[in-house]
Amino acid sequence: MLYILRMPSSTHELCTSEILEHIQALLRKYRNADSAAVRAFAEKVIATGSTDLKLSDADGAIDGASGARYNIHSPDISFSHMQATWPGVIIEVAFSQKDKKLGRLADDYILGSDGNIRAVVGVMLEYRGQGAWVSLWRPVVKTEEGTSVLECEQVVANVILIGPDGAIAHHLPGAGLALQLRDFASMPETRQPTTLCDPVLLSYFKLAQIVQKVRARAQALREGRTSALPLAPGVTTKRKREISPLEQLRAEDEEVMVEAEERTAAKQARLDPDYAR
Repeated sequence: MLYILRMPSSTHELCTSEILEHIQALLRKYRNADSAAVRAFAEKVIATGSTDLKLSDADGAIDGASGARYNIHSPDISFSHMQATWPGVIIEVAFSQKDKKLGRLADDYILGSDGNIRAVVGVMLEYRGQGAWVSLWRPVVKTEEGTSVLECEQVVANVILIGPDGAIAHHLPGAGLALQLRDFASMPETRQPTTLCDPVLLSYFKLAQIVQKVRARAQALREGRTSALPLAPGVTTKRKREISPLEQLRAEDEEVMVEAEERTAAKQARLDPDYAR
C-alpha cells in the first residue's frame, strides 16, 4: 500500500532544506575529527535526498523479474554511506493529520530494508494551528517463543517542539533526538556496539527554531510582505531564446509527463482531501 505524505508547499520545502543543512553541519565536524576512523567514515556519508527506495513488502507490487513483492517510497531527506546499499537515516516532514500514516511509513522503511535503515525521524506540523512535534522510529529485534522478530519501534513519541500558542516548548539544555554517527550506515563496522558511537544530536530547540523560521517565511509570502526588484530602468521587453526542433520535441514529451502527473495528483486529491495541503 502507498502512503503519500508530500506537502507541495513552501513550508515543506523550506523545512526540509533547513533540516538537511542542519544535519550536514553536524556531520561536518566529524569530517575534521582527530580519529582517523571517524573522519574516514564521516567523509563518506552523503545526503541522498529523495532517492526512490525499493522496499520489500508482502502486500506490495510484484517485481516482474524476481517475483518478489515491493513498495517504492521517496523520503524527504535521506543520508547514506558511499559503501552502503541503504540509507541509514531518513527524515520525513508531514502535516499532523498524517501522523498514523507516518508510523506505517516508518514500518515500511525499516522492515522493507531488513533493518538497514536505522533511524526514521518524523517532523509533524499542525495544519490548522501553530503546533509542531517530532518522533523517532528504530529497528528492534524481539524474541518470541524462541524466534527473533524484527520490528519497527517508536522510541520517541510526539515530543512537542512548538505549542499551540506558537511558542517554542521548554526542554532541558541538550535535549533532542540522540542519533549516533553509526546510524548513518548499516555496514559490518557499524554492528560493533562500541564503534562510531559519536553523538549526532538533533536538538529539539533547533528543530523548533527551523519550523518557526520557515513558517514566518511562508506567512510573509502569503501576506505579500516580501519584495522583488522591477525590470532594470529602460527595459521594456523580454525575449525568450529560440527553441531548437530537438528541444521542442523534448518539451512536448515533458508536457505529456506533467499532464500524467497532474492527473495522478488530482486522483490522489480526490481519494485523500489532505494530500495537497
